[in-house]
Amino acid sequence: WQAAFSGENFLMCEEYINGEWLHWPIYFPQAPGEPGSATSELHTPAQYLYELIELIVLNLFAYDTNADEYDSSTAGLISKNGNPDEYRKINESLRNAVPRGLRAAAFAAGPTLAKPVGALGIIYHNLLALMGKDTDEPDRPVSSALAVGILTGLRDFGHRKLLPKDANPSVHDYRRMEQALLSIKELYNIERVFDGILDNYTSLRRLYILVDLGITVALGLVRELLAGWNWDRLNSHDFRDWLKKNGANQKYVLDSQLMQALYDSSFAYPDGPDTPGALEAGTAMYGVMRMVLTYSGSWLYHVDTSLGAAVMAPLYQLLKARGVQFKFFHRVESLEVSADGQSIAAIRIAEQVQLKDEPAGYQPLIDVKRVPAWPARPLYDQIVDGQKLAEFDLESAWTTWPNYRQLELKQGEDFDEVLFGIPVGSVPFLCPSLIQQSERWRDMTAALQTVPTQNLMIWLKPDYISAGWTAYPVPVGTGYAQPLSTYTVVPNQNYYETWQEDVSPGSCVYFSGTMQPSSVYPPPYTGQPQYARYPEDRLDQLRATARNWLAQYTGHQFPNITIAPESAGLGWQYLVDPQDRAGDARLGAQYMQVNVDPNEQYVLSVPNSSKTRLDPGDTDFTNLTITGDWTWCLFNAGCYEASVISGMLASKAIAGYPESYFGASNASWMSG
Repeated sequence: WQAAFSGENFLMCEEYINGEWLHWPIYFPQAPGEPGSATSELHTPAQYLYELIELIVLNLFAYDTNADEYDSSTAGLISKNGNPDEYRKINESLRNAVPRGLRAAAFAAGPTLAKPVGALGIIYHNLLALMGKDTDEPDRPVSSALAVGILTGLRDFGHRKLLPKDANPSVHDYRRMEQALLSIKELYNIERVFDGILDNYTSLRRLYILVDLGITVALGLVRELLAGWNWDRLNSHDFRDWLKKNGANQKYVLDSQLMQALYDSSFAYPDGPDTPGALEAGTAMYGVMRMVLTYSGSWLYHVDTSLGAAVMAPLYQLLKARGVQFKFFHRVESLEVSADGQSIAAIRIAEQVQLKDEPAGYQPLIDVKRVPAWPARPLYDQIVDGQKLAEFDLESAWTTWPNYRQLELKQGEDFDEVLFGIPVGSVPFLCPSLIQQSERWRDMTAALQTVPTQNLMIWLKPDYISAGWTAYPVPVGTGYAQPLSTYTVVPNQNYYETWQEDVSPGSCVYFSGTMQPSSVYPPPYTGQPQYARYPEDRLDQLRATARNWLAQYTGHQFPNITIAPESAGLGWQYLVDPQDRAGDARLGAQYMQVNVDPNEQYVLSVPNSSKTRLDPGDTDFTNLTITGDWTWCLFNAGCYEASVISGMLASKAIAGYPESYFGASNASWMSG
């Protein structure tokens, strides 16, 4: 798999400050192992709370006050799952700098702190003083030992009270922690301490955002534990609303690009990208803490080729080698419940095409530079009247292509068990009898919302460094300008593609984002010609969006390929186009996709939705198992991890394997 995926340790978050876009590189240190190899896990909310507090302490102390604005240390995350030697060095320095007695005294004083006397120094000067350095602004009083002492004392307290697997902190313990966290927030009261200077001090602002966010999450977790842990109560809040309730700063945290990055990467805008968004607090917090605290190897892996070649083709080949039979061009039209309402009695399927060699079946893969790959269009030479298909999209829910024939599979004759992996957006159209029969299915389909997304891939003549990218090795970012706010460069894409030598691209850049939902959604799966153009109409909207967006926002990322120096707009001549068209017509050679079909839309984690998700093996129908990131799958969000865990749970329900998975112990406190 290493040949198809590259690990990345930077996430580029984009900041918009004082009318200017700034790169914010957030560094995640390389961790031991590789994905799927982790051996130690966090079992309880209290353990997550402890690790979060330690992360805040370590990063405050590791903050390099002399760092350049764009050095990784301005936003690096220091943690135990990174370089162990680095962790031990910082940890030892921290303990030497803040003796245990001082930590204990400061923590004990924390709950009884009144407003500190005088204005306190900013974190920058606090840390300078803590490390024995002189501050260049002596008129700013410094109170470093108290603030850092409280936090490190809290960390020591948590090590004893939270970290052990069998720990059982008392209400008094949590009250002390709550008051200590409130005291730290008071010490760094932004209106009194920072006096509006954060806009002009990039490194300090970013440190403040991370620390305030971390302390607010820790404070909120303590309060949830004090109130009696209830996952559904936590998920009844939007994440931003929950943070606001627990005292997060409005301007620098709630309205920050860092927060937008979280919502952008989750496509968390059920009403479109220009709205505040909606994301369950518990689901968001759990996902972020798992990303930051429990990853193995690199923090992120991106595919160097297409997902079809890197994921789907190998899975297809493996399953076929194990004897699995594939029937392509068969579209499920409905699942029917038995007369007693207990099982799936029939599955109605439309067979869309007739194959020229039905015994041999359809062979879907092609070779691209000796790599098995999935073609963008069907292989027409294997299909009767295949050339006629060029004008139709068989995957579209609004296709008017006439089906070859209808099939009905019957329980006990054609199948015993049903594994349903079609996304939830299609369930209301394919499973009305299940929804009518089961209240839980009604609740789930009513609560789980989906949203259309849009993708743009452009091929540039120069490589991305020559195009002007200077911030970090490979740009993988989010939180940029809507609606194509998430982006990545795929540096090795050309290795897997075939191009004419005279038009070979230097780099490939991929953009994605939430698409504005349609005010009127035409009924899918009807075959009615008046709706057939709907996907193409949405694609036309993306073409206009891409043209306007590239004309406004290219310069920040790639300043060397703009229409003129200091301009923000893309110079269209830098786009690769085998037809060598002029101006923005070169967009015709780029790849665009709108995910508007019911089964393509992104499944959201809006407040109060996770509690309605069905466990893959608990569906109210005896012979039905479900799978996909729309089921209950620990992460309960649209991501590969959720899909894989759901698949594991489905496999366990059907075959009893695997017995467990990483993070399984968390399931006990993620319901009710």
